[in-house]
Amino acid sequence: MRRIPVFFLTLFLVFTLIPGVQAASSASMIGTYATVSADGSCQVTMTVRLHLEQTATNLTYPIPRQASGVTLNGARVRTQTKNDAQLIDLSDALGTMIGDITLTVSYTLNNAVSLSEANLLTLQIPLLSGFSYPVDAMEFSVTLPGAPEAKPAFSSALRIKPT
Repeated sequence: MRRIPVFFLTLFLVFTLIPGVQAASSASMIGTYATVSADGSCQVTMTVRLHLEQTATNLTYPIPRQASGVTLNGARVRTQTKNDAQLIDLSDALGTMIGDITLTVSYTLNNAVSLSEANLLTLQIPLLSGFSYPVDAMEFSVTLPGAPEAKPAFSSALRIKPT
């Protein structure tokens, strides 16, 4: 008879002291595909694969402040400007969905190519900055309007702003 309370006490301790395993929401993959035009503009298409463990509320996706013609899954979308970015509200598009979801964000960057004083062409494409979820993998691809005349150089800068 004494074993029954010990058994239940043991079960209670096992279920309360061992934390539950739950995967966090994240972006499993973000693919950014940029096509540069001869006029210096750049069409950017981003494929975002999200894994949501719970309904997303107040989830936004940042794009560059100077982006125009913004679409989400092929439909025009309104954005709000905050700091150096425009924010797309994903909460409305996602509704109560959970699990693995793929979204496509497209926009145009006018004047993405500039000419430096040393007569070098520079392509500036601001990428993801200020997204709420961790990103597991990121892919980036650029299509130029013609073959480069010299070996292009690539540089990347990470700017961290104090909070």
